[in-house]
Amino acid sequence: HLDTLTAQAALAEELLLGARKFEEGEALSRETWHGLKQQLGPDHRDTLDAMSTYCAALAIPGGREQEVEPLERELLAKREQVNGPNDFNTIDAIGNLAYILATQGKLAEAEKYGRQELTRFQSAGFGDKRNALYSANNLALYRMLQGDAAEAQKLLEEKYKIAVNVW
Repeated sequence: HLDTLTAQAALAEELLLGARKFEEGEALSRETWHGLKQQLGPDHRDTLDAMSTYCAALAIPGGREQEVEPLERELLAKREQVNGPNDFNTIDAIGNLAYILATQGKLAEAEKYGRQELTRFQSAGFGDKRNALYSANNLALYRMLQGDAAEAQKLLEEKYKIAVNVW
């Protein structure tokens, strides 16, 4: 039943983020995602939200990045198709993919997506939000890990300018 799946989705997020019970959260988020796919279809916004929670359930504890990467790529493609390229959830999916790529050492590709995330946050009017700060910070980290301290410094200075506007 749809109401049960909605309640499950909230519980899965609480298990993952609040209680940090990753195994239970993973199982419940997977069950919720599959249930919503059957009830609402694979491209429904609620199904995509559940898919995102499932990706987080796999990624948060670490060590399963290779398993998460194709799911994050699929989620991003669906978010762009369903929500559009400048929707907050679409942009957030770009950042999640960048993070997963970075954790696997795919820094050049992570940087590409990180730049895309920051640009979209700014062009969509989210540039003064905290997420743009996180995006600029992550992008600076990707540059630093690739040995470009000067570019990382420039990005951190940009982050500071964003922070002044937020607070």
